[in-house]
Amino acid sequence: MALLDMAVWHWMYDHPKATPAELKAATLRLAKETWNRYYAPVFKQRDVTLPAVYSHMIRDILYLPDYPIGHLMLFRSKRR
Repeated sequence: MALLDMAVWHWMYDHPKATPAELKAATLRLAKETWNRYYAPVFKQRDVTLPAVYSHMIRDILYLPDYPIGHLMLFRSKRR
């Protein structure tokens, strides 16, 4: 979800006058692209829009990338 969250925010910065319908279409497209790149090789299914279900990712400003970064930091701190 963090990858999609960042892609959507990049898209919004590149399209500041986008309508809600354009944002929805872009989010679904980006969800498919993200899925196809990272998950389709593992799950053998393409064009899944499941990552786009996190509609709160736009309202709550870039908090989703904090999850994987936080897990990496925690993992690293436990190895010391």
